[in-house]
Amino acid sequence: MTLRGAAGGARLAAAVAATALLAFFAVLLARLDVRLSDQDAANRRTLAASGDVVSINRSITARVDEVAALAEGARATAAATSALTPVLADLRDALAVLSAPIGNVGGGAAASGANLERVASVLDDLRAKTAALSASASGLPAQEGAVVGELRRLAADLGAALADARRVRQLFDPGPPA
Repeated sequence: MTLRGAAGGARLAAAVAATALLAFFAVLLARLDVRLSDQDAANRRTLAASGDVVSINRSITARVDEVAALAEGARATAAATSALTPVLADLRDALAVLSAPIGNVGGGAAASGANLERVASVLDDLRAKTAALSASASGLPAQEGAVVGELRRLAADLGAALADARRVRQLFDPGPPA
């Protein structure tokens, strides 16, 4: 019986050891499951945050594209505005030349006739440049309203002044007798 008893004790010890080992693996697997669940939740949060980052990046990219388009519009507006500089200088010179003979009643009518045509030509250039500026500034409403509006008013005033000057010239120089 001692052999059986000794073998039975060894089996009992092996069974307890195996049970303890199984309990250890069960606890180990439970902890591993918790850690994997935590890691899965962290991965899901990371994916959600990554989606938010991508969304924000798309929004920022769209805004950068808008700013780039505005910058390009501003660059085109600046180019169109700088094209006005020589036209305005020509207009100033034409008006200065036009004003001198008008003050001189004797020969002013003949001299101002050519000058009126020069002013009319410069006015046409001004209107053309204003149209180009209006087209380039269409994306920039504040600039279009301020600059282009002022140039249109200037062109309208000059057109009216030119018409008045032509009427005055006709008073002094009625043309050949009929």
